[in-house]
Amino acid sequence: MRKTLFTFSYIFLSIFLQNNAYPQENDIQFEKYTTKDGLNQSSILAILQDDDGFLWFGTYAGLNRFDGYNFKSYKFNYINTDKVHDMHIRSIVQDKAGILLIGTTTGIDRFFPTTGEFVNFSHDSGDTNSLSNNTVYAVLKDHDGDIWL
Repeated sequence: MRKTLFTFSYIFLSIFLQNNAYPQENDIQFEKYTTKDGLNQSSILAILQDDDGFLWFGTYAGLNRFDGYNFKSYKFNYINTDKVHDMHIRSIVQDKAGILLIGTTTGIDRFFPTTGEFVNFSHDSGDTNSLSNNTVYAVLKDHDGDIWL
């Protein structure tokens, strides 16, 4: 019995190692994009692929949308308050309605892709239902579609 178990173990390990010891070939290709290609900053803090297939990148210099060919940059603007409200984009999630929720150091921005409008929600010490802090490090969506900060 002992010899049979040893033989079985040896055969199993031989087959397992033979099939898994060599690197697998795959067809994955990587492309590198930089600021020369339109990305507004090279330090990426957040990535999301939305329901329409666009890739969204949060950086230290704002929000970027990539359609597979070109980047569109959404930058903070002190004068134009309907733009993203902070340069430091830390987290991006898409809700059930297709709206992007963007975690920044000045609260949460809701971005409506159909209109291009940004709406900011930040801490208000007079409102107990507001954010407890302006810096939002993570925005997450659970399996039920509920959003967590």
